[in-house]
Amino acid sequence: MVSMISAITALALTITGTASAAFTGHAQWYFTGGVGFCGFPLPANKLVVAIATPVYNKGVNCGRTAQVNFQGKSVNVTVYDQNNVFVNQGDIDLSQTAYSQLTSLDNDGITVTWDFV
Repeated sequence: MVSMISAITALALTITGTASAAFTGHAQWYFTGGVGFCGFPLPANKLVVAIATPVYNKGVNCGRTAQVNFQGKSVNVTVYDQNNVFVNQGDIDLSQTAYSQLTSLDNDGITVTWDFV
């Protein structure tokens, strides 16, 4: 009975899209400014992220919040943009403000985990 309940719960989470799907990938910072693919302005002082095209999903994930984790630090960012050159679905570009909350801007790139929250 317990396994049947677990299976039904897992199926329900899959159907509603609320199941956790953590990503691991390379993060770097990028110069913000102008307007991102989501149509939102990209000011440098905002905690924003550009995600890989498959995860961007034609804009479905625009405006969603994601928590990015690196070596015990985390930052919540909002999806404002996509990057269509990423190879790995977990790769992200962070605004300078967001990246600097995880590590120094002098650090060329870091491996992070992240998920939508």
